[in-house]
Order: sequence, then structure tokens, then C-alpha cells
Amino acid sequence: MFGGLAGIVGLTRREKSNVIPGVAIATALMPPLCTAGYGLAHAHWGYFFGALYLFSINCVFIAVATVLIVGLLKPKHKKFVDAHTEAGIRRILLAVVLLTALPSIYLAYKLVGDEVFDNRAKAFVKKLFVFPKSSVIDTDVSDTTRTITVTLVGDRLTPRNIAALRQKLSGSGLAGAHLVVHQAGDPEINIDQLKSGIVKELSDQQVQAVLDREQQIDKLRSQVVW
Repeated sequence: MFGGLAGIVGLTRREKSNVIPGVAIATALMPPLCTAGYGLAHAHWGYFFGALYLFSINCVFIAVATVLIVGLLKPKHKKFVDAHTEAGIRRILLAVVLLTALPSIYLAYKLVGDEVFDNRAKAFVKKLFVFPKSSVIDTDVSDTTRTITVTLVGDRLTPRNIAALRQKLSGSGLAGAHLVVHQAGDPEINIDQLKSGIVKELSDQQVQAVLDREQQIDKLRSQVVW
């Protein structure tokens, strides 16, 4: 919408320039087309069709912004001889805008809801899964099934502990969510996933140790008087 506004404002200026419309096209149309090309090249049809839909949305609303500004400026324009035909075309344009916008509103609402759920789930695990002899090595959040899967190593939690954690889901804004806890010795644990989780945790600790050491060195350097 804003790209279309910038484009039509640029075209209505006395000093004609393609810079503003070019920026509008570059920001609104090129990224989804590039994504669609990537999805097509890798046969990732979710990327391909999603990007094409985003491209369609941007095209339609660039046109809508243009129509609005042209309507405000009221320049001389060609008129339909038949008023009935003009009204029919207006209805078709309105239908195209609504059919383009309504699914995107739903998808945006779902995306925000999934993101909120994901953040709340990770905050829940970070806050409550703190034990003296157990450590979380992997957290998987499924927005589709509203399932939070946590993999632990160390001392096993008792069924009572797990039940107490599940009861706290509602108080953390996760009502209706399912908590699954995998522990060492469970047949459901994926060994490869367990190894990668441990390696990732060790790697993160090493990176943090290096960062802390660099900060300490920088602090000492700033205290040195030459």
C-alpha cells in the first residue's frame, strides 16, 4: 500500500522521476518474486505459492493506492459510455481487493497467534524447567498441534513433577497446550537429536565463554594508561 502511494506520488510530480516508483517496486515486488524463484528451483511449493500470493497482494494494493490518489487529484479521465458497465467494473475491482485481502488477514492473525504461542512456550520452559541435576537439551514447539516437547538429561523427573508442570500451563497463557517430556532412558528419545542438542549446548557455552573473555580484555585495555 505504501509502495503504491510512493509510486503514484512520484509520478504526479512535475519533475518526473523513476526513482520513487523504482524503490516501491524493489521493496514490494522483487522480494516475493525472488522467493518464488527459490521455491521453484528447490521444489519447495510452500515457498513458491506463498511468495506468489504475497506478490499478488502487493500488486493489487499498489493498484488500490494508485486509484485512491488519482481519485483525490481528480484529473481528466476517460469515462464509460454505459454507466452500468462502469458500476460492474467497480464491483469486480472491489471483489478482487476483498478476495486478496481477506485470506491475508486470516494468515496474519494465525501467524501472530503462532508466534505468541511459540514465545510463551519457550519462556515457560526457560522459567520452570530449572532443576539442580537435570538440564534441557532440546525444546520443540509445534504450533499446529499446540505441543511443547522438552528433552531432558540428568536425573529423571517423577510423574508428579511432570503433572505439576502441566498444571502451570494455563497460568502461563498456554491453556490447551500439551506438554511432552522426554528423559534419558525413554524409548521415544532420538539419539541423534540428543547428541546434536548436547553439542549445541556445549558450543553455545564455548561461544559465551569467548565473548566474556573478549569483554574482559576490552575492559582491561580501557583501564590501561599509556
